[in-house]
Amino acid sequence: RDLVRSRGLGDVYKRQAMKWEKNNYEEALTPSFGKAIGVPKSGGTYTFKCKNYKNFWIEYVNESVGDKTIKNVPSYDDKPYSEVKGSYTSSKVEGNTLTVTFAPNETQDGRYVRVAVSAGDIFDKIMFVQKPE
Repeated sequence: RDLVRSRGLGDVYKRQAMKWEKNNYEEALTPSFGKAIGVPKSGGTYTFKCKNYKNFWIEYVNESVGDKTIKNVPSYDDKPYSEVKGSYTSSKVEGNTLTVTFAPNETQDGRYVRVAVSAGDIFDKIMFVQKPE
């Protein structure tokens, strides 16, 4: 879908939403979180390649367990906004590729993760759910 933004009087331009290469990750439908990629209890690594933007960055990574959510934001260093380490996830952008790694879930609770990315004024999010069973 195209996004239309207005920058001023009569100045309208179109930007395309971020498009990702097709992958075979299984999606789960959760009652309160919506559509999300199912992560096994053992954890794992997930890679996403953006097809229409050469570079993008991580805005934030939300990690939720029960009613507690922690918002993890990237630090600004020599590779701005390219890596976020959370309590049980790590997310990294290199060029047009996002990699998200999950540690094993050794708790009795489900884990819900939202990775928000941006390519300027275009935003997207990838959702995950890691169940304890």
